[in-house]
Amino acid sequence: MTAQYTITLILPALAPKLPVRGHRNLSLYLRLKRLRDLLSDYRILARLVGYPAIHTWGIDTARKAHRGKNQWIEDAQVVVNTLYQPLENLAYLSSHDIIPLPKSLENQFWLWSCRCWAAHVALELYRLTIERDEHDKDEVTRHDWRRELLINLAYAPLTVHWSVDGGIGLDEFKVGLLGTIAGIASLAKAWQSSA
Repeated sequence: MTAQYTITLILPALAPKLPVRGHRNLSLYLRLKRLRDLLSDYRILARLVGYPAIHTWGIDTARKAHRGKNQWIEDAQVVVNTLYQPLENLAYLSSHDIIPLPKSLENQFWLWSCRCWAAHVALELYRLTIERDEHDKDEVTRHDWRRELLINLAYAPLTVHWSVDGGIGLDEFKVGLLGTIAGIASLAKAWQSSA
């Protein structure tokens, strides 16, 4: 994820200006663009098998012994992710001509999967806002809370951009910047949890 978005971040600086012939960065630009697209494709391919994990998360969430007053947020996240995953899977498989869908339906599946992701991010931001005071108790918890907030604040405009037909005006640089921020913060989170 971090590599994909970092490449997206630097691509505009390498983009050839017209006329393209003889542009010194053209070869590098095209290779990096193909690598970025391959990384994106791999990330979506890897999520094809994500539905069982969402199902397990949903069961675990429903079985929680202590369901606090804000448990509805996680319940809603389970629902939107349960919708998100098959929509993205169908759109992805259609984009590779594995499932025959009209292009208009495939595009709708992409939009609705991103809308579900946007709903998840919005719910997460709401949860973080409500729980802000609970995370001020010690420095480690406060740091974890801030990192989660940063990740979701970076994802929020991306999810809205991809949820709207034609986007909301984020250019490739802004997509790369926001994705890189979320990617580095997520990588730090994964690194910390593995230590």
